[in-house]
Amino acid sequence: MFGYVFQEIYGFKKKHFEALFRSKKSDSFDAMMLESIDIKDQLDALLIAAKRGGILNSNIHFNIKPSISIIELIDLSLICSRHNFPQEHLILEFVECGLTSLAILNYARDLGFPVALDDFGRGFSIDNLYSQFSYDYIKLDKVFLKSDIQRSIIESIVKNINETYPNTQLIFEGVESKFDFDFVNSLNVIGVQGFYLSKPKYLKEAA
Repeated sequence: MFGYVFQEIYGFKKKHFEALFRSKKSDSFDAMMLESIDIKDQLDALLIAAKRGGILNSNIHFNIKPSISIIELIDLSLICSRHNFPQEHLILEFVECGLTSLAILNYARDLGFPVALDDFGRGFSIDNLYSQFSYDYIKLDKVFLKSDIQRSIIESIVKNINETYPNTQLIFEGVESKFDFDFVNSLNVIGVQGFYLSKPKYLKEAA
């Protein structure tokens, strides 16, 4: 019914992969299907695929709907334990910081999960970040690669984030060309993700 493709994120000493939900019928993202599946069943399927593909020793980024509850976070922790997968290796990616409460973010971290802000730049700015919470990762959206104006904006944003949140690691998404890659490499970011480096793919069974 559904599965996961994995896209590597480059630039870290320990390998990072983002797990991306796919409908097996259409082999594409299906938002309605995703919303109909319990989040613990999503993670269970993800970790089964990761184990089969031999990447359980890597860090895996898992996209979280903004309305996740404390009970659901506990469920995710239990699923990790069942698969002997350390919580600190599952990076929970939250979209749009304003839709996720500070209490939820803090509870996720208390359970041992690193916390990432996904799609930064798509509809909100650094002013929307919680001043009381420092994300472990912020993923910069590909919108910043679309024009010279956007590229000039992101240079100052990266500098501002690095100065304000020195413990936050930045990842640039949507790098689709050598031009994008060279520009991103000129910035002070840690991780790089995009089609130029690797496409999302189903994992083959490890030997």
